[in-house]
Amino acid sequence: MTDTISVSVICALLVLAAWKDWRSRVLPNWLALAILLVAIGSVAIGSDLGELGLNLAHFAVALAIGFGLFAAGVIGGGDAKTYAAVAAAVPITEGHLLLAFTSAAMFVLAAGWFASSYFGRVTKRGVVGNGDVSIRDKYAEVPLGIAIAAGAICHFWLTRG
Repeated sequence: MTDTISVSVICALLVLAAWKDWRSRVLPNWLALAILLVAIGSVAIGSDLGELGLNLAHFAVALAIGFGLFAAGVIGGGDAKTYAAVAAAVPITEGHLLLAFTSAAMFVLAAGWFASSYFGRVTKRGVVGNGDVSIRDKYAEVPLGIAIAAGAICHFWLTRG
């Protein structure tokens, strides 16, 4: 019962995160923290220390890799923190499934986003000082929070029924 409630709360928070990322390209720290607290609290209440350790290991690995990707400029800091918070709800032994679902969602989202920007519906073009055209604004970026939410919800739905 605790697992069902916590997964429902995490999914609701992820839908909110996806919406916020869509609207502002920002994933607030408080949302990642709320997801993390629900995930760790649920595992701490409903499982033994061994499972809690596996979930915390998944969180630590996801956070380290996410910060590396952030430092390289591949993803945003909010994306890294939100994915790591979700990873805390999943034992490291299921980490490959969460990654696969999230990666598939990212691929579909990015393909659609870039196809849409190719036809001029997403990117806003502006002239930079030297006359070059720039498509770099925050709405030209892919909101990966949507893919993180979709991947996590698919994972929970398919693995926890």
